[in-house]
Amino acid sequence: RSLSPEQILERLDDRYRLLTAGPKNVAPRHQTLRALIDWSYDLCTPAEQRFWARSAIFAGSFDLAATEAVCADDTQPEDVIDLVTELIDKSILVREEHAGQARYRQLDLIRQYGRHRLTDLGEEASVRQRHRHHYRQLAAQANAHAFGAHQIEWFSRLQLDHADLRAALEAYASDPDAGGAGLQMAADLLYHWINSYYLNEGRGWLDRLLTINQAGTPARANALWTSGWLALIQGDIPGAKAMLDEARDLAERLEAPVALGYAALFSGFLSMFTGDTQKALALYDEALALHRAAGNPHGVALTLIRLSLAHSFLGDSDKARALAEECIAVCEAAGDVWHKSYALMALGIEVWRQGDYQRATTLERDSLRINQALDDRLGIALNLEVLAWVAATGDHERAARLHGILRTLWGAIGAELSGYGHLVVYHEESLRRSREALGEHGFQAIFDQGATLGVEEALRYAREEPAPAPPRPGERAGAPVLTRREAEVARLVAQGLSNKEIARQLVISQRTAETHVENILVKLGFTSRAQIAAWAAENA
Repeated sequence: RSLSPEQILERLDDRYRLLTAGPKNVAPRHQTLRALIDWSYDLCTPAEQRFWARSAIFAGSFDLAATEAVCADDTQPEDVIDLVTELIDKSILVREEHAGQARYRQLDLIRQYGRHRLTDLGEEASVRQRHRHHYRQLAAQANAHAFGAHQIEWFSRLQLDHADLRAALEAYASDPDAGGAGLQMAADLLYHWINSYYLNEGRGWLDRLLTINQAGTPARANALWTSGWLALIQGDIPGAKAMLDEARDLAERLEAPVALGYAALFSGFLSMFTGDTQKALALYDEALALHRAAGNPHGVALTLIRLSLAHSFLGDSDKARALAEECIAVCEAAGDVWHKSYALMALGIEVWRQGDYQRATTLERDSLRINQALDDRLGIALNLEVLAWVAATGDHERAARLHGILRTLWGAIGAELSGYGHLVVYHEESLRRSREALGEHGFQAIFDQGATLGVEEALRYAREEPAPAPPRPGERAGAPVLTRREAEVARLVAQGLSNKEIARQLVISQRTAETHVENILVKLGFTSRAQIAAWAAENA
């Protein structure tokens, strides 16, 4: 009654200060928001209270390993599981499931309260230090698996942990004495910045930490070439050159062959972009020799891809194909799929240049399936580029529509053919052919149709797949599958059990049973238990 909506909005950063004027004719815990949460906190045991406060340090969802590393301290790991269970039952933690793994989170309101309590306990500094250390180790592990059989699961995991990775980097950037560790962490997250397309954020952290940490260390050399690659993807040629030149000088002084190999490799990217193909080949050859000598298959695979593209561009077909096929073999030996997708893309370009349009299409679609599974927008856009070039050899309507799709994709990425600037000549030639064949008006109409397609529809069109069948009654298109426990609860609902009876049978709290039922209703798009029962009977 006393504030305007604008004033309420301004004060929502501290809801405990704002909501302090409840009715006086109700229990004290119902009069203010703070009193309500205090009441819940007081119902917890001292161990649960401490665990609540410590787990409030997480910015997003977290798994059991993170909980043990950050919150355990003087608590045994087996006690952590018990505490997690108790806080889920008390609705302090919310349980989620991702790829068969349980994760936990707190509502913002609960987290904000827990942060206050953590400060009161005098533990904020120590818990924050354990938090940033855990996520720095996680980034290092992800970097170690960036080339190999487990890269997809690591890419996915980092996406789930993004909020806490960001919080850890902020903690390092705010501590001048620990900034070196943060600099290496930002560099270790290279593929997270690329695959999740946090390019601006990645460069922002690297620039900030490079400014703080001027010492000529291996971490700085790695951060420089990493930031140089991100700059190339964004089309920032001056920025990329400055960082790669410094990376090369520093790697030579440190006698760090792997960092020198990456600096040479990405300097080769830069030379290809500026049209100095011969210099690019010399730099690629240098990089390949350094990575082979260091036994670094990741660097070898990246360099082979770029060498294949360079020789293809120069018309050396046999060399281009041999290099791409060698890269595919290196990737398959390691179980790697991300780099393999780019090798398939490079091979597809050369096969297209030789006139084998059917095989080029197959190669690009094979690459597209991988990139789509990884949600790699840059890789997807490159695949659609080559498919558009193939289509421009005969099916100009298809080429025009694909180019319309590409306008949207490249616009979202921020630069056309980012990091692959030498391929623009093929892009422009494809556009020219289709415009001439269809006429400007006809081309533009089809181009605009492609630009308005949604992502899924555009990818189905690129793969030439039919639209999916409409969902069955009671089933939403793209609805997530029920978890094992939710399916079990659905079967019990079908048997006519109440939430209280379900809780007793599954040995869980009634509130947890209610939450499962609510989740089932949301996931299946239902509004009643009768619909759940019918669905469970149909899917038994």
